[in-house]
Amino acid sequence: MTILTEKKPMRKTEILDKYPNICYKKLAHLQLQRRHKMSEIDFDYAKRGIELIGGIKILPANAPKQNKWQTGLYEHPLPMGMMNFSVLIERDGFVADVIRTFQLERLDHIHQLQSLTYFGIDQMIPRLPGGDHVFPHTRLMPHAILSGVLRALIAGYIQKANPTETRIAILEDLIHDVATCAGGDAWHNIDLPDGERNLLGRTLFNEDSHILKVFEWRHHDWRKLKEKYGLPDNTPELVHRTISSEHGLNGAIHTFTDTLSYLAGDVGALVSLYFNADLQLPKRLLPITELATPDVFNLWQNLAIKCQKIVVKKPDILSSFLKLRLAMFTEIYNHPDHKVIEMMMASVVYPQLWKKIRKRPEALLHQQDDDLSNMIEAEMRMKNIALRLDAFETTPLRFALNTKKDALKMERQLAERGYLTLFIDYGRFKPIKTKSSKYLVEGRGGKPISFKNAFPEVARQLEIKAKSPPDGRRFHLVVYEKAKMSAELRRAWQEARKRWHSAK
Repeated sequence: MTILTEKKPMRKTEILDKYPNICYKKLAHLQLQRRHKMSEIDFDYAKRGIELIGGIKILPANAPKQNKWQTGLYEHPLPMGMMNFSVLIERDGFVADVIRTFQLERLDHIHQLQSLTYFGIDQMIPRLPGGDHVFPHTRLMPHAILSGVLRALIAGYIQKANPTETRIAILEDLIHDVATCAGGDAWHNIDLPDGERNLLGRTLFNEDSHILKVFEWRHHDWRKLKEKYGLPDNTPELVHRTISSEHGLNGAIHTFTDTLSYLAGDVGALVSLYFNADLQLPKRLLPITELATPDVFNLWQNLAIKCQKIVVKKPDILSSFLKLRLAMFTEIYNHPDHKVIEMMMASVVYPQLWKKIRKRPEALLHQQDDDLSNMIEAEMRMKNIALRLDAFETTPLRFALNTKKDALKMERQLAERGYLTLFIDYGRFKPIKTKSSKYLVEGRGGKPISFKNAFPEVARQLEIKAKSPPDGRRFHLVVYEKAKMSAELRRAWQEARKRWHSAK
C-alpha cells in the first residue's frame, strides 16, 4: 500500500524564470515578447490582422478589444489558449452563421474537461482555491472555435482549397462536438450493468448517427445556410465521413486540428488557473510546461501534403507534440487525482440519476452542464458535489494499492469507521492511445510513413508510458474523513459500495 505524500512544488517566480513560454492568462503577451521565429508563415502583426474565409480575422494574442465600429460576433477578440494569436469572428460571416444554425452556444455551457479538476489531491496544499475546482473552459471556447480556425488556416495555406471546400472543412470542425451530452465523458465510466451501459452508449456516444442527426435537428436553418453559401447537397455525408471515420485527407487533418485545439486550450487553462489562484504548480505537472513550447503549437505550419496524405515536416516537433499529448493524458485526463469528482459522479451519483432518465437519456444531448448540476443537487440534496473537492466539508486523500482485494478490504474498514470512500479501478478507464501510428512524416523518397515506423524506439517508449498506471497501481481508494453527507447521497454511496464488493 502506498499513501501519497506531499511533493515540494516550485515557486511561481521559479516557474516563470525557468519556463518563460508559459502562457498564463495575465501573461499571455509573453509569447509575443519572446518573438519566437514562426515556422513557415510569417504573421506580420503590424497589419490589421489576417482575414480568412469564413469571416475569421487572426489577430495578436494580446490584441485590444475591438473598436466600436467593428462587427464582431463577440465583443472582443477571443484568446485561443496557448496559441500565439486571438480570433475575431465577424458577425455576418460563415462561422457566425454556423454557430447560429447549429445552436453551438450550448457548447459554451458544456465544460471542455467536464468534471476533471485542475487541482490534484496529491498536492496536499493546506488551502483549496475559491470558486469551482473544475476547468472552466468550454467545448465552444476555445476548442470548437480554434479547431475551425485551424482548419481554415490549413485549408488556405497548406491545401490551397477553394472557398466551398474551405467552408465545408470549417463546418466539420466547428460542429464535431455539437452532440456532446451534459456531463460529457463522465458518463462513459458510469457504474451500471453491461446492458444498461450499452443503452447509454448508443444514446449518448453514438457519434456515427449523431453527426447526421444534427442536420436533421436543424434542417430548416441548415437549408438556409446551404443555399446562402452554395454548399453541396451531400455536405452532411461529407461531414459525417470526416468526423466519424476520420476518412481520407480531411479526416487526417481533422484528427490533427481536434488534438492541437484541445491541447492548446487545456494547457492554457491549466497554467492560467494555477496562476490566477496563486497556487504553485506541482512538480508532477512541470513536464507539461516543458513540452508546451511555441513550436509545438505552431506545428500546423509544418504540415505538407504528400501522396494525398498529410505529413509533418519536422519529426522532432511532432515528437514533442505526441509527448505533450501523452503527458496530459497520464497526468490530467486519466489521473485519479484529477478524476475524483468525475468518478464520484460516475460511481455514486449518475447510477441514481439513470433510474430517472433512462427512458429518455437523449435529453442530455440538448441540455447544459448547469441543467445536470441542478438535477444532481435536487437528487442528492447537496450543493457543489459536482464542482468542488471539499463539498463534503473535508478534503480527500488517495491510496494506491496492489490488488483489488487490498483496496476493497481497506475500503470496508474505513467505511465502517464512518469515512466516505470511493473505489477507483484504473483498468476501467479508456486505454490511452499514443497516436504514433496516426501521424505521418516523410520517409525515403519523400513518401509518407507513420511516426511509429520512422522512430520505433520513441514510439515504444510512448507505449510503455501509456500503459503505466499512476503510481504503478491499478486500484485506488479515495477517502474523505468525517465527510458530511445527505441521507440521499449516503444511500447512493451504500448502493455503490455493494456494487464494488459484488463485482467479479
